[in-house]
Amino acid sequence: MEKIIETFTTINLSGNKFQGNISAAIGELKALMGLNLSANDLTGQIPSSFSQLIRLESLDLSRNSLSGEIPQHLADLTFLSVLNLSQNHLTGRIPQGNQFGTFPAASYEGNLGLCGPPLPKRCGVIDSALPPALALEKEEDSTSILDWRFVIAGYCSGVIIGVVIGHTMFWRIIGCFKLTSRMRKLKRRQGSRKSKSHGRLK
Repeated sequence: MEKIIETFTTINLSGNKFQGNISAAIGELKALMGLNLSANDLTGQIPSSFSQLIRLESLDLSRNSLSGEIPQHLADLTFLSVLNLSQNHLTGRIPQGNQFGTFPAASYEGNLGLCGPPLPKRCGVIDSALPPALALEKEEDSTSILDWRFVIAGYCSGVIIGVVIGHTMFWRIIGCFKLTSRMRKLKRRQGSRKSKSHGRLK
C-alpha cells in the first residue's frame, strides 16, 4: 500500500500463511479498535508502536512464532479488553497494571518463557529456567545426597546402639563372673568351717 488508511477500525488477517515481522506501521492506525493476526507464521517481536493504538479493544496474535518480550507500554492501552498472545515463543515478565490485570492465564499459554501474574511461574526463579534434563539431573543429585545422608545416619545410629548394647553386655558378663567367684569363695569358706568343727568333735 502506498499510503496507510488511518480510518481502519478492524483488521482481520487470521488463518493465512503470512511470514516475516509485523510491520511497525500498524501503530499509525490511530482509529484501530480490533487487530487479529492469529494463525499465521509471523516472527520477530511485537512492535512497540502498538502502544500508540490508544483505541484498541481487541488484540489477537496467537498461534504464530513471535519471540522476545511483551512491550511494557501495552499496559497503557486502557481500552484493551481482549488479548490473546498464546502459542508463541514470548519470554520475560508479563506487563502489569490497567487492563493487563484482567486477562486470564489462557491469554499467555504456550509461551514457556513468560513469567509473572497471572501465570504460576514466578520471575527470577533460577530452577524454573533450567531445561528439563538439567532439572531432572539436579533432582537426582539431591535425591542421591539425601540417600547417602540416610545411610550414614543409619550407620551411625547402628554403631551407637551397638556400642551401648556391647557396653551393657560387657558389664553384665563381668558382674556374672564376680558373682560366680564370690559364690565359690563362699562355698570354700563354708567347707573349711565344717571341716574344722568336725575335727573338734573328734
